Amino acid sequence: MFNKKNLVLGSILVFVFAFLMVQSVFASPSFLVRTTNITFTGGNNTNYSGSNTYAFSSTWRNSTLNETIVSYNFTLYYPSGVPATYTSSTTPAVTIGNAAGVLNDTAMDMNITFTQDQLGGAGTYNFTFGMVTNNGTNTTTNITTNTYFRIAGGLMTGSLSGSNVSYPNAVSVTPTETNIGDADIQYMLWRNTTLIGNTTGSAPAVNATVLSVGGVYVFVFNSTGGANWMVNSSISTRVINVSKGNLSFALTVSNVSYPNSLHAVVSESNIGDADVNYTLWRNSSTAPVNHSTTFGTAPAGETIELAADSSIYYVYTVNVTATSANWSANATGLSSTVYVTKGTPSLAITITPSTEVTYATSTTATASGCPSQGKDDVTCTFSRTGTIGSPETITLAPGTYTYEYASTAGANWSVSSVTSTLTVNPRSGSGESTTGGGTTTAGNTYTPTEDQLSGGYVRSVSAADAVSFAISSEAHSVHVDAITSTSVDVTVSSDPQTATIAVGETKKFDVTGDNYYDVSVKLNSIIGSSAELVVTKLHELMPTETTTTTTKTTTGETTTTGGETSTTTIPPSNGLLITVLLVVVAGALIWWFLLRGKAKYRYKKSLW
Repeated sequence: MFNKKNLVLGSILVFVFAFLMVQSVFASPSFLVRTTNITFTGGNNTNYSGSNTYAFSSTWRNSTLNETIVSYNFTLYYPSGVPATYTSSTTPAVTIGNAAGVLNDTAMDMNITFTQDQLGGAGTYNFTFGMVTNNGTNTTTNITTNTYFRIAGGLMTGSLSGSNVSYPNAVSVTPTETNIGDADIQYMLWRNTTLIGNTTGSAPAVNATVLSVGGVYVFVFNSTGGANWMVNSSISTRVINVSKGNLSFALTVSNVSYPNSLHAVVSESNIGDADVNYTLWRNSSTAPVNHSTTFGTAPAGETIELAADSSIYYVYTVNVTATSANWSANATGLSSTVYVTKGTPSLAITITPSTEVTYATSTTATASGCPSQGKDDVTCTFSRTGTIGSPETITLAPGTYTYEYASTAGANWSVSSVTSTLTVNPRSGSGESTTGGGTTTAGNTYTPTEDQLSGGYVRSVSAADAVSFAISSEAHSVHVDAITSTSVDVTVSSDPQTATIAVGETKKFDVTGDNYYDVSVKLNSIIGSSAELVVTKLHELMPTETTTTTTKTTTGETTTTGGETSTTTIPPSNGLLITVLLVVVAGALIWWFLLRGKAKYRYKKSLW
């Protein structure tokens, strides 16, 4: 039941409660602070990767009064135990949800973001957060409890690049990695369990390598562990196959003209070919032309002289048919077709002492260059107004002479010719000019007396000299055309007759056409460029042994050599024909008279 005592007691309690409430408002500020669990973008216990970011988030709320944030701070304790304290004036920046920076009954989020490299690597971190606010009268500091999070050791990443190759191309396998915080990491590259490269803090650089054919090559890229990274026994793996290669070689051979030799040359620069035998063939013969005597070495090639024939060609082939560990067989190889064409003789004429001389100088013309091989069907001819022998040593009269040396075509040789001109100039003041045989020459002219000519006129003469004489008041001459070492060429005119007279030989000439020899010319000797002639006047009936022809021919000659006389054909003349006719008429008259006499005798006898 309600009484006065109870009323007093209740009033006292209400007063005390009200007093305490006032005190709580005016005497000392009071915060109702709520914090969410601190969350991490990367997640607690995340493996180290060097690229994660971590956001620490807290939510603050004041339920009674508005408070201005004076400052804040947070401390991050690294795995090593060393703290790193950050304030509102340091980085990283704090993002405050309330732009006014005021704590009130509205929730305010505060976010702090780190990247993993700012944190310093794998390990367990202790994170605290504090804030100072002011309500204008008093200052209160609120501190969160410690929060722990852990970054575990990461598993490194990387790659290997490389492709299959054919021998002898180099194998290039390249490791790459972009990990951070790996200064204490050793990277290694292996080939079929053999270490071929290692580097600390970065991927090893490995040179390209030529590998033999014969299997599969496994390349492994791995690493040791470290403060931030765990051991990775296989960052990346790549399998490389090396297949057999195609051999490379060269064949060099060119067309030639006969009698030049063909040169077939084989060259190669392959490696790993110790079990390869290169073979050179000509015209697909069953046996090689020149095979290598040592495996792995190109054939020595072939140098050969082959016959010329425009319809024949030669095919050279170099190939490889043997099985090799590193190389594929190449039965086709390389081929080259070549021809041997006809050659052109290198004909030449040399004239000594010069191609231009003064009269009475002996010259020697020599022909050379006639093929010495493959020449069975080739004929070479040396000529000067007719075929001559080589060399020709002669003293020629003044004039111009053309020598020609020519060869006929054959199976191996083309037709060819060469000419050379010799000029013989007259001696200054050497004598008068005379014309004979259609050629104008100059030399000394000798005119013997009648007695000298009848007794045999002996005269040493040179080429172009002449001996002049008269027969029946008609002028004639013996002209020296040329002098060789064994003979002289002469022209006897006025009706020109040419002859070659050897030493010791005599030749007779009819210059009047009356069937009588009028003059004889004998060659006594030749000394140097001079010849000694004996010119004798004759009146000697030509021999009667004749060969009758129906045409008039040039008067023949009687040649006396060593005291013997040989008779040549003597053609008939008009005088002889008349004589024969007269003899026939006389015979007919005699026969008639004889018959008439016998008839008279028989008549008289009948009268008796």
